[in-house]
Amino acid sequence: IEYDGKPATLSMVRDITARKRVEDALRESEARYRTLFETAAEGILAADMATRKFLYANKAICKMLGYSYEELLKMSVIDIHPKDSLEQALVDFDSLARGQRDDIVVPCLKNDGTIIYVNIVAAASTIDGRLCNVGFFTDITGHRALEEKLKDSETRYRRLFETAQDAILILNGDTGQIIDANPFIKDLLGLSMEELKGKKLWEIGEFKDTLASKISYQELHECGYKRWDNLPLVARDGRIVSVEVIANAYQVDHTRVIPCNIRDMTVADLAVNTLKELKQDLEVAQRLTGIGNWKWIIAT
Repeated sequence: IEYDGKPATLSMVRDITARKRVEDALRESEARYRTLFETAAEGILAADMATRKFLYANKAICKMLGYSYEELLKMSVIDIHPKDSLEQALVDFDSLARGQRDDIVVPCLKNDGTIIYVNIVAAASTIDGRLCNVGFFTDITGHRALEEKLKDSETRYRRLFETAQDAILILNGDTGQIIDANPFIKDLLGLSMEELKGKKLWEIGEFKDTLASKISYQELHECGYKRWDNLPLVARDGRIVSVEVIANAYQVDHTRVIPCNIRDMTVADLAVNTLKELKQDLEVAQRLTGIGNWKWIIAT
């Protein structure tokens, strides 16, 4: 330009200190993010929401799945799931992308062909102007195996519980109230689970709420084991059923429970009483006829 008729250069000076500080802060923030991303114990994969192709992967996910970083960036969500579960995996991925779910549990196919189960927690993010799902992967294969074993164990226990030919009551160890009962209890007493639930063992006995029954339960509570012989229980129709009860107390998930195995001794008691009566009759007959004495031993 000209200034006072002479050529001149116009220079504009702008203070960019604040912008410089922002840029430095952003670089520092990105560096911290990158450090966290690379050193995280969880596997991290970022997938483009539109194409499902992977944009970023950290070291942990490479180790978890057995692929190199370069291999993963050539792959997509489709490539890391077994074919028989792929359809559901894609549905789950889309539900994460739409924010309908925060986490999922899915099987993943490793590079060596083995399958692991992972829990994925995801969040939407923008990377290089592309909307993507950033997933945090946790290998729960061991936990899942334990859960399956626990489920099998519970199934076997429930099958035994339901089909046992002895009545079984489960009591709350602190209150003595019935919390579960198997079907055989109805055959024995004619009482349903709904009628028994919430009652205490001595409330279905012949002498309801007696001090002796409560003291007996207190012994069970303190010792963890108790056996009652010839305990009379009252059936729905008023019959007195003589039973043997064996109870053990133990902890389940920090809760004290007491399973009680109840065996109907009515027939056995009747047989013993009948034999005793026969023995008495025989002894009388022996005295009257003078044919000597026979010694009977009755096993009870």
